[in-house]
Amino acid sequence: MLECRIPQGQLLKKIFESIKEMVNDINLECGESGLGVQAMDASQVSLISVCLLNGAFDHYECKGQYCLGLNMTQVTKVMKLCGPDDHVIIRHNPNTESDRVTFIFESPGERKVSSFDLRLMSLHTDSLGIPKMQHEAVIEMSTKSFIKTITDLSQFSETLVIDVNQKGIKFSAEGDFGEGSTFFQASPPEDTSLVENVSLTCTADVSCIFSSRYMLYFAKGCMLAERIQLSLSNKQLLKLQLDINNDKYVGSITYFLAPRFVENE
Repeated sequence: MLECRIPQGQLLKKIFESIKEMVNDINLECGESGLGVQAMDASQVSLISVCLLNGAFDHYECKGQYCLGLNMTQVTKVMKLCGPDDHVIIRHNPNTESDRVTFIFESPGERKVSSFDLRLMSLHTDSLGIPKMQHEAVIEMSTKSFIKTITDLSQFSETLVIDVNQKGIKFSAEGDFGEGSTFFQASPPEDTSLVENVSLTCTADVSCIFSSRYMLYFAKGCMLAERIQLSLSNKQLLKLQLDINNDKYVGSITYFLAPRFVENE
């Protein structure tokens, strides 16, 4: 039996929308500690890992381990029933309705309750191992700055170049009619700004090329936090991590993206 209630229904809606940007179908893993998703896109160049801990809920009960197969297009349609201030309840009883999951939307101000029974899918997916890597550069920066930079530069090219050294991080794009870049200087250690500063740890210069399209997918998911952590190494997967609602006890989203290589490498 699974029954959980999240008071911030819009938060759950945004999480599902961020997953839908990358994958069509997921297995929602349900256990004692919370809900989780690990999924790879169809091209197998990116991976998303979502962990929504039981601390995100004001009521959480999960007796056992369950795997709920969901189509993200269907889920996001169901989540349109969620009003701005709605609480959302997710309920699944494997004994009576093993092929369904129920979403309940409570609107306290309107004294209204909406619900939808969604049919589950039978998905057979291999377990995805989260890569463990030692990164040569780790950057923490404002989500607002990251989103604007990725959005601005992606319109010029299908790829983005990220260069990191001890001085800072540079994003650049080169298209048919020119090239552009944005450079963020590493903040000094005494900078006490909590949001806008750029903190940087760099043990080696890094230069990588990534798909603009996938970076835009990641940027949309970053809206769930004020700051992100970007981890990079030459010729290795990019790792982007954020704490949902800026609270590690609520949960996290982690993205991985394979770099692109130029032909002469």
